[in-house]
Amino acid sequence: MAQISLPHLATVRLRQFVVADLYAIAAGVLLCLGIYLWVPASPWNAVIITSLPVLAGLTLLIVWHHNWAALRSAADAATAANRTLMGTQRLLARQAQELAASRARLAAATHAERRRIERDLQDGAQQQLVALAVNLRLARQAADHDPAQCGPLLAELAAQLQGAIDEIRRLAHGIYPPLLASGGLAQAIPAVAAKAAVPTRVTIDRIGRYSPEIETAVYFCCLEALQNIAKHAGDAATANISASHDGTLLTVTISDNGGGFNPTATAQGSGLTNMADRIAAVGGNLHIEPRCLEGTHVAITIPTSDTVLPA
Repeated sequence: MAQISLPHLATVRLRQFVVADLYAIAAGVLLCLGIYLWVPASPWNAVIITSLPVLAGLTLLIVWHHNWAALRSAADAATAANRTLMGTQRLLARQAQELAASRARLAAATHAERRRIERDLQDGAQQQLVALAVNLRLARQAADHDPAQCGPLLAELAAQLQGAIDEIRRLAHGIYPPLLASGGLAQAIPAVAAKAAVPTRVTIDRIGRYSPEIETAVYFCCLEALQNIAKHAGDAATANISASHDGTLLTVTISDNGGGFNPTATAQGSGLTNMADRIAAVGGNLHIEPRCLEGTHVAITIPTSDTVLPA
């Protein structure tokens, strides 16, 4: 223990330990010399001089014991501090590993989402726009040779244009919902609840506007949680969403009264992992409390003291 703790002890404590012992030794030696040199010779001198080393030794032992106890206490404190430091280092190392894994998953998810959007644009809106361009050329040719055919072609063009607009809106809604951009979480969360597959009650308390990253993370976590409830909680399940802000912390909870699940027997799926990654990316915490046969409680907390925007 001393070999581990002594390097961490304060230099002042070691200096005090040594100086106190040296003072005790010097005082005993000077006292013996003083009696021997300046006290008149008498039969008691031999007794006094003989007993002084014993008294000095006892004094030295008392001083040594006191200082050793102080040194031992300092060593114990250093050992405890060393254990705390090592525990903190292990915790930081584990958090760094989790953060690196979370970033890797987010990067992979972002890449997959980008590829999905590219495929949707190519297979959906792009094909409709190509067909629209072809029909526009036909309409122009018809206008030159047979204007009577322009009416049906223009009606078909209008339908194709509306279909392309709807497809682009659908893609934009998947990337960043328009209602979230315009009204924030206070409007987007009730809209999500209204479209949920299970009856959902929403309670909003002092919710303002936050950064797009925070609002997007909370919105899609609520969406994912409601989808999980619809898939796993049972036909008779209901859900509750509450969102509040106390000035420094945004808290959102999603709970249901379904069957719940056993976390020790159920592997965490990609949906829950994505939720945790989204919240961790904005500096928040996600806590999932599954209660077997009593539903599931999802709690999201995000510090917002530096990101709150006016409603």
